[in-house]
Amino acid sequence: MTLTGAHAWTVGLCNSCIVVMAGRWIMFDNGAWDFKIDNDKMGRAVDSSRIRGDEELKTCIVAAYGLLGREVLAEMSYWLNDGESEMVGLVASPVEIATDKDFRIFKALHRADKSVNLFVTLRESVGGKMIFLRSERVIWVQMNAPVRPPDEDVAFLMEVQQIEERYKRNSLSGGMVATSKDQDKSGETLADGSGANSENCEQEKGNVCLSGEWK
Repeated sequence: MTLTGAHAWTVGLCNSCIVVMAGRWIMFDNGAWDFKIDNDKMGRAVDSSRIRGDEELKTCIVAAYGLLGREVLAEMSYWLNDGESEMVGLVASPVEIATDKDFRIFKALHRADKSVNLFVTLRESVGGKMIFLRSERVIWVQMNAPVRPPDEDVAFLMEVQQIEERYKRNSLSGGMVATSKDQDKSGETLADGSGANSENCEQEKGNVCLSGEWK
């Protein structure tokens, strides 16, 4: 969705209402910017008449999207056209609203030009990392996705790592601990490595052969 398309949301709104669009900014290789609208989140109209600063604005936006109570980070910004950029000495680019002063500047621009919309990028904390806010549909799919077993390569590496850790512990304790591979055909555990098939087991130079297979 283009910025021109986003401006169409302002038609018919009250003078103090700010149109909020959710998504994220993308900068192309040539330096041009575009705002990618989040299709899972509709635009919102926020009444700014009683808002005095950026934190109040942020709270109103989070509430408008029904996200109060969740650990959500809202990054607010607006777009300056070429003429507006020259007025404040900036190039045409997104301008962040991070302070009360930023909000007052935005509000003044909005009073002069109702097509100046507010853009918000919503992020959430997942596993200690901040990611773009997932839609309810994506969250549902991830929560209900079947647990897939690791592929053969991963399973093999995990088994090798377990064997290495086991023998490392054995070497530190000065003995060999019985494992499922130290069982004879009758199912009896060979605690000291001896038993019905002990003639097939040798320990040489730190390498252990279990039933003729080197591990």
